[in-house]
Amino acid sequence: LALSRLCIHYHSQWKAKAPNMVPRLSIQLHSLITQYLSVRDAFLEATPEEEKLRNPQHFRAYVDSGEEILGALLDASYEEANHMIQDAVAELAEVHSCYGVLYSLCEKTNDMQRLYQYMRMVQPFATYAFRKLIEAKRVRDILELPPEFNESLCVYLQQHSDQHHQELLWLHLARMQAWGDCTSLLESIANRIPTSEEKQRHLALSKLCKLAQNY
Repeated sequence: LALSRLCIHYHSQWKAKAPNMVPRLSIQLHSLITQYLSVRDAFLEATPEEEKLRNPQHFRAYVDSGEEILGALLDASYEEANHMIQDAVAELAEVHSCYGVLYSLCEKTNDMQRLYQYMRMVQPFATYAFRKLIEAKRVRDILELPPEFNESLCVYLQQHSDQHHQELLWLHLARMQAWGDCTSLLESIANRIPTSEEKQRHLALSKLCKLAQNY
């Protein structure tokens, strides 16, 4: 890991001193990081679960290290517009479950179709993507996810009882035209809201959903 970090550091230095050497150095870095990730995965797989539970921070650092160095290589590949390295990084991120790198790759290119593809192919990347989209307040992108993610998004939102997730949940239920569930949820949210104006708004919305259910 230390060697990988050192090479990433020198990679940034070479960009100014000898830019013609950078593509070759990127290839060497990719090879080195590939070896490191393989060793990391083998080590984590061979470690008993009891040991991981005894020192979770220590083993979390091993997991995060892959994100760190692979993410740095991805950033470097964008600076030098090296599409070959970008694709190679994406492949490594898929194989070694570096979800942050996959998400960053889609975010940098604003490629939602690629994000959907990873959500289908890489498990459990969809759950990670839900969390990142919600943290970024990308409500439109959440509500425009393909129908195949409706159920898993519903389950994810139901697992979080805070108002932000619950507001997204009723919007999602309304999008799916699950009017009965939407009505019940809006009434439940209204009962937990201390502000009179917000309470009335949610109750009014629940009545509209009830009308839609009976339509």
